[in-house]
Amino acid sequence: MTAGHRPLWRRIPGRTGAVLWRATKAFVAHDGLELSGHMAFTAILALFPFLIFLTALAGFVGDATMAERFVSFMLEFGPGPVTDVLAPVVRDVLTQQRGDILTVGIVLALWTASSGVEALRLLLNRSYGVVEDRPIWKLRLQSVMLVLVGAIFALLISVIIVLGPVIWHLLERFSAVSPFKEDLWFLARYGFASVMLIVGLSALHRLLPRRRKPMAQLWPGVILTCVVWLLVAAAFSIYVTKLATYSVTYGSLGGVIATLIFFYVTAIIFAFGAEVNGALFPGPRDPAADRSVPRR
Repeated sequence: MTAGHRPLWRRIPGRTGAVLWRATKAFVAHDGLELSGHMAFTAILALFPFLIFLTALAGFVGDATMAERFVSFMLEFGPGPVTDVLAPVVRDVLTQQRGDILTVGIVLALWTASSGVEALRLLLNRSYGVVEDRPIWKLRLQSVMLVLVGAIFALLISVIIVLGPVIWHLLERFSAVSPFKEDLWFLARYGFASVMLIVGLSALHRLLPRRRKPMAQLWPGVILTCVVWLLVAAAFSIYVTKLATYSVTYGSLGGVIATLIFFYVTAIIFAFGAEVNGALFPGPRDPAADRSVPRR
């Protein structure tokens, strides 16, 4: 029986392995580890300015607690040691009063947060084999708009978070979910978080690169990124709690180091997902893309 006539269930593992191997080689060739480090560092810098802007926007629409609800919900899905480090600082940022937030502060927060988007663009362009040649002002304007849309999206999610328990209680009253209430609630929360992650990742893969790919060529890497990230988040929590000795090596900075490593691993997963798309649907590559880092 020839390879082309083998049953599908026998061909899938071999093809999957070949795609993952090509993606791994491309990840290394495209400086994936180095660019992931840059992305992780920029994400740390952009995180808190984004929260400052989110808080200002929530206050503008009339409910300053919306930002805190969203952040508290998202922190539930991160590794325990990482959220233990981030949660107190994040809450301090969200509750601190700033007199300049509607003037210079809001501009600086938007600019710094948009730098995180530019780091994602740099990584995606390299993974998809394109060189950025659009004007810098146009790229930065798009990044600022994405930060703004992301903040609005976060506030809408906070409204859904508030309505979620209400909807759930209605389902309990009019359906037979009570025997499996805890399991179904767990699945519903993780399902909702996964959908949000997939929507956000799809938008980044679609909008940021110089050459846009059809959505049909983006979802494999997006789904892989989402699934692997959820698994790694759970495994990382166990690893840090049971096996790692960061506190012995770094003392009181152990939690901070663990957080930085988690951001770095997250960036690697994001980059590898893009490389999987490139391996599955190879398109024309700009010759300069494999010789130099795209313009930042």
